[in-house]
Amino acid sequence: MILKLIEEGKMRIVINSLSNGSVIASFSIVLDGGENLTKTEISDAFTEALNMSTVLKADLKRTVIEARNSCQPGFNDCSRNATCTAEGATYSCQCSEGFTDNSPQVPGRVCRLKQNPPSQQITTVPPEGAMGRSTGITTSSVFATTFTSGACMPVLIKIENVTEEKIQLSWTSEDSKRGSLYTIFLMDGIREINKTTTSETTIMFKHLLPGHVYTVSVEVLSCAENSRTSVTVRTDPVSCFNRTDFCLSQNRGCPDLKYIICSNYQSFVCRALLKNQTFNSSLYDTNTEGYKAMSESIKTEIVTEMRIKLKDDHFDIMVLGFRPGSVIVDFISVLQKQEPVDVDIVQEYLSQILKSKFGDQTEVTVQSLSTESSTARSSSWKVAVIVLGVLFGVALVLLFLLILVYIWKKKRSGKYLVEPTGLQGNFVCKHL
Repeated sequence: MILKLIEEGKMRIVINSLSNGSVIASFSIVLDGGENLTKTEISDAFTEALNMSTVLKADLKRTVIEARNSCQPGFNDCSRNATCTAEGATYSCQCSEGFTDNSPQVPGRVCRLKQNPPSQQITTVPPEGAMGRSTGITTSSVFATTFTSGACMPVLIKIENVTEEKIQLSWTSEDSKRGSLYTIFLMDGIREINKTTTSETTIMFKHLLPGHVYTVSVEVLSCAENSRTSVTVRTDPVSCFNRTDFCLSQNRGCPDLKYIICSNYQSFVCRALLKNQTFNSSLYDTNTEGYKAMSESIKTEIVTEMRIKLKDDHFDIMVLGFRPGSVIVDFISVLQKQEPVDVDIVQEYLSQILKSKFGDQTEVTVQSLSTESSTARSSSWKVAVIVLGVLFGVALVLLFLLILVYIWKKKRSGKYLVEPTGLQGNFVCKHL
């Protein structure tokens, strides 16, 4: 029965913690709201599953199944403006006095303040649930069943700080009460690299890659799957460009940027301080309208003017992100033309363009990455060594041939007699 519910998507198991004794795994079993299962059914199903398991050796005599008060924090999806009423293993939600129920199909989930509230409505959520505890000889489990029905309002994420190796954020949820459980996902593309369940409303991810794009998602554990909210953030890329061997194959850092920078003839790391702009946390998230609008505005202004000034129709920039103070924008300028352009000229042109758009207080710094130089210098040195080696070898061969020719001519003239001595090919020349 349990396996069937999981395969049909009507049940999911969330690991909460692991502790000693021998191993105690605490996890929640979240059932679909339409599954009307009693405590006895849950108990019998898990006892049977543990008894049949060839992997887990649980002490079934010490297994205890007990009902959990569904109105405890984190085990229901009632609005913070609603009252939760426990009814055995199930519960009901009712909007508080002075609030109107905007979710009549699943009452008490979305409650809005109103002037003249009508009569309130109470509806009982159908399923029954249970919580069990099994302490095993080798492996044991703690079972907690949480019931959910209907969708919740998504959480609101605020990015607090972003550095080269850290991302810190916090969140709030209108429909979740204090003590609710949240699941936070850290994604690298489509790969999940961290998953955390907590009752806190803030988190910090450490030991990240600089200049790398990550997606962080937060959802309320007791809500439906569509309550997940995500932000996409690039960590600070500054340290990526401090190495002189950025484009060499042995440098494996900052792979996101390496391909873009090293595939062009010239690249420049640029940072502009826009003193007349005000930073807000939405500029951290590359998916927000504020980020898209500002980055597109900067890109359009710079690319159009720089193509004219440099006479390079392929000049382009890539905005890497925004940082506070007032607003700091990091971007990369890439040139396709083979003729080198001096970094001071690029900085002068960029300063003129950005000051005309954002004011004379704008400050611009430019660093040349010399995408060719480090690789070219290394390759040129290797070629030079090879050429010198070949020339030295040829010179030795020619010198040996000249000596042999000289001795041969003297022998023919009869003035010298060449006699071999020993077994190692040594010769002695005697003057006649």
